[in-house]
Amino acid sequence: NDGTLVGGSYLNQPAYNLNGEWTTLKFPRLNWEGQMFGEVVSIQFNNNDTIFWGWVYTNTNAVVARWTNGKIDEDFSDIELNMYHNTTRINNQPTSFHKLLAVSNDGSRILASLDWIYIPVPGSQLYITTFVQNGDKVQIIEREFDDRYKATSFVDNAVMSPNGKWVCGYIYAFAKAESGLTDTHIAFLYDVDNDQLTTFPQLPNGKMTAATAVDNNGNVYFRSNNGEDPLCKPYIYKENEYIELESCLLAY
Repeated sequence: NDGTLVGGSYLNQPAYNLNGEWTTLKFPRLNWEGQMFGEVVSIQFNNNDTIFWGWVYTNTNAVVARWTNGKIDEDFSDIELNMYHNTTRINNQPTSFHKLLAVSNDGSRILASLDWIYIPVPGSQLYITTFVQNGDKVQIIEREFDDRYKATSFVDNAVMSPNGKWVCGYIYAFAKAESGLTDTHIAFLYDVDNDQLTTFPQLPNGKMTAATAVDNNGNVYFRSNNGEDPLCKPYIYKENEYIELESCLLAY
């Protein structure tokens, strides 16, 4: 919370940075061939323990990993991201390669997506890419909209609330040629407990918006989408209207 501890990767290895100095974390013991990579995705503090959540992967495998006070927790090294595992192939690439986006504070819910390298071309209706893995249950976030749009291809910039109940982001929706509409981004809030997706309208000036953060109570924060508004002003959505947050432009 004070910005002194940051998670990420260093030399392709899961690592954290404390006061400007990098420390790498050990890989779990896995019977994998080839080079392994890893990242720290989130940091949790539990009493006096510092818990790093992340993932370890090759180009064909991926597992969720947890480190407590810098030491690998082998009990979590076998939580495999099971969506698409050993099923379809895209562009002759194995689809068991995922991108871990977030883990709930209790470790029970995982937000992940098919890595962008293997996302199908815009408009494809064949592959669903972003999901919540809740124990053995996999919950798809993508939805079809009304019949003026094709099935959505993927969710972008999805984030999860710390308690794992909410996910927000924006969906690419591709218009059918005969509809006369253009492709658009639709900001959404996803209720993991009830498998319900709520969408939000565009900004009053017609510019597109993106949902960028959500708290444990489902309050969503937004920004105007890149390219539509160069300043990317921040907003909240309250009582069916957008309210711009006071902001200061730091750089162009």
